[in-house]
Amino acid sequence: MKNSRRKQVQDLLFHNLDRVEETMKTAFDINVLRDTGDARDFIKLMFHRRHGYEHDGGVATARYVRESGDVGIAEGTLIRESMGNVHKLIGCLNRMAETIEADFHEIFPPEPFCIEAEKDRKARQATFKN
Repeated sequence: MKNSRRKQVQDLLFHNLDRVEETMKTAFDINVLRDTGDARDFIKLMFHRRHGYEHDGGVATARYVRESGDVGIAEGTLIRESMGNVHKLIGCLNRMAETIEADFHEIFPPEPFCIEAEKDRKARQATFKN
């Protein structure tokens, strides 16, 4: 990968889902949202909320109100999350990760030796769980 493209990928911020989607398609021909159905707006909202929790103490900023698509929230309001949203987000993130992994392995097929070594490791690990 050329340095300019590598920097573009390394500088991705997932709270800007549009840019992530475009960069992953352009750089790797990977559509990260392929298996998320109609959850695009929800995922975008959740990434904005995560940013708000992480950097703004969970308080809606003017930027959050402007860019998130969270209707009915005013600047300065404490952002709240429901258990349903958390479960839905985990499912969406899982599908996104599975898509990235599957498409990445289409680009760089895994070595059979590595797959077998991982199976062996998991089998050995399972014997210690009991």
